[in-house]
Amino acid sequence: MSTTRSSFSRLDILWLLGCVLLALVVRLGFQSSYGHRIGIDTRVQADIDTRTFDLWARAIKDGDLLSENSYTPTDHWWTRRIADSDEWARWLPGTKFHQSPLYPYCIALAYWILGDGEAVIPTCQALLSALSVGLLFLLAHRYLGLVGAILAALLLTFCSPSVFYTEFLLRASLLEFVGVLFLLLLDRAMALMRTRDFFGLGLASGLALLAKPVFLVVFPLIVLVLWIQGKGKALIRSLSFVALGAVVVCSPAFVRNALVGAPVFSLTTRGPAAFINGNASASDGTEWFPERTRTELLDGNAKSILGEAGWSTLPVVPVTLGTHEGVGSYIRLLFLKTTAFWNAYEIPNNVDFPVTRVMVPLLRWLPDLRWILALGLMGFVAALFQWKKFSPILLYTILFCGVTVAFFVVGRFRAPVTPVLALLSAHGVLTLVRLIRGVGQEASGRKRNALILSGLTVVFLASLFLVWPRMAEPSLARAKYDLAWRVSEEGRESIRKNEGEKAREMFEKSLLLYNEVLLSPHDPEHPRLKIASHSQTGRIYLETFEDYNNAERIFREVLAMIGDGEAMETLRDKVNTYASLGTLYRVRFERDPTRMGDAARALVEYQRAASFGERAEELGIMNEDIRQPTAWVHCLLAGLELHPNNDWEAAERHYARSLAIKPQYAGALYGLGRIWILQSRDRSLDETREKLENGLLYLEKASRADPPPDSPEVLAGLVALGKSLLAGKSGGDD
Repeated sequence: MSTTRSSFSRLDILWLLGCVLLALVVRLGFQSSYGHRIGIDTRVQADIDTRTFDLWARAIKDGDLLSENSYTPTDHWWTRRIADSDEWARWLPGTKFHQSPLYPYCIALAYWILGDGEAVIPTCQALLSALSVGLLFLLAHRYLGLVGAILAALLLTFCSPSVFYTEFLLRASLLEFVGVLFLLLLDRAMALMRTRDFFGLGLASGLALLAKPVFLVVFPLIVLVLWIQGKGKALIRSLSFVALGAVVVCSPAFVRNALVGAPVFSLTTRGPAAFINGNASASDGTEWFPERTRTELLDGNAKSILGEAGWSTLPVVPVTLGTHEGVGSYIRLLFLKTTAFWNAYEIPNNVDFPVTRVMVPLLRWLPDLRWILALGLMGFVAALFQWKKFSPILLYTILFCGVTVAFFVVGRFRAPVTPVLALLSAHGVLTLVRLIRGVGQEASGRKRNALILSGLTVVFLASLFLVWPRMAEPSLARAKYDLAWRVSEEGRESIRKNEGEKAREMFEKSLLLYNEVLLSPHDPEHPRLKIASHSQTGRIYLETFEDYNNAERIFREVLAMIGDGEAMETLRDKVNTYASLGTLYRVRFERDPTRMGDAARALVEYQRAASFGERAEELGIMNEDIRQPTAWVHCLLAGLELHPNNDWEAAERHYARSLAIKPQYAGALYGLGRIWILQSRDRSLDETREKLENGLLYLEKASRADPPPDSPEVLAGLVALGKSLLAGKSGGDD
């Protein structure tokens, strides 16, 4: 076990406090810079974990202490693609925790004490992350002494991903903290072998388990460390008190499960989906249902796997692995995930590190994980020469890497390991320094030291190459475009919440960013970004500010930018732009029904948009990017046929065409179901029974689509009307 156990001197304490204070200043400085440069409240973004945790915590704060209305995954965009509500009710009976409960309860406590302002949780997480630096200092001091502790603490202090994730309602800062706390208590327990220390280790283990199920690996880790350290005789006694401590911490969650009717030991529902997403044959194991293989993963792998195995992790594993053609296919996937784990690129997930790094200078100046990963691998190899001493650190790294790779890899999932890699990095640097000094001395071990030094240098250089980002960071223009899109999404969310002043502020900010993209220097992406930015600007003028003249001018400019040609991108852009023009004329007609010319113009523009979609289909280049707007255009045409033309048959044809292009398109499902039900009010039984039944079926499909159309109340009203008509025409009671 670690041998550097001298008590802290006053100088050590000053260094510890200095490192913690510096880490806090860096994190608060980033948050201030982020608010000034970006300032997006990700808690309002739909279908991401930040919103989930915020809503869950608010419910707890407002009185749902048992999380009886706990957020469940059945209303995510991806769950609606997999199965209907009845199937989800079968898979997820009771009120299971959607994700591990510690984090949302911590947020709820912070909201209760400090209020629910936008800066509350980031500030708390900055403090927690700074405390993690302090705990790492203590841990590294026990293994490496003062110099190693300072170096490890500084590496984590300036690690840009560690700084970045403090801003958002994600668990990275919490996982860093509980991980290094566990290792510090493990080191203490192994050194003193006292019952109370193993009980304290159990408390930390239970806390970690409530933070994320991946911390189940700490229990086999404790067993292995006891065995390696030659303390197997105390194994049963030590583990008994570890288990007791873990049960004490986890028992409130178990009692809660029993009270609400959930499986007693269930702490999350994400296991099956995570394993399918990261291990099915269509997966690359590094994104959450990636767009390029989403259809195959969701409509193929996930549906068939869950249909066969149900929503339980263990049965899902063999069925998921069975989607591969052979062992070689799965080994290639594991290799891809391993290289992604040991790669400095932060795969965007919920939040976008590469874009933020471009936009926020402070984050750009901080080193990314490249150096910690490279030096950490070198330190890992160096630690193998002192296997017994460093066994807790080495095994912790191996087990966490293995479990993450076994499911799927995202940059922030490395958070529990990042402090440990900083410690190993410090060890690697100190080892190199000692070896270099030893090579220059006349000593019997000079050749051995030179050989080890050469080997570690090769490991460092090779690992530095391995962890170099596989994907380049976005250009400044791309970063501004992505940011503008996110800002406008926050504006739309503000509209839904009737926060008109904030919405206007967000949209004006997004317009400025889109304009900066248009004026930005040339780069390979710029022509495409210019078209996309100008299109988004036109949409904002049309939908938000109702400035029809500026919107029309911009859409005409976009058409001029697109030019001629029959490439997929060109046809897609024309479909979208002509559809936007048609919508402009339709909206203007709806505002002023005397402008019949606008209704005619809308019809012409929609027909043009549809023709370019049809052309893409003729050329065999209709992918999802063009399929979606083309299906949308046919729904828009159907709407025009209904009003002002009152041509129900033509509308029905357009809805049917929309479904032929995109079979699960929500707008068409809803529109066709609505037509069939409303038409049935004034027709005979023979004419309407089949259409009423089909209309109800289509409305049911529409309610499960992503996203469902209109408001739930309107949809429910149509369903109620259809059932009433069907019962009345059948002579039954409503």
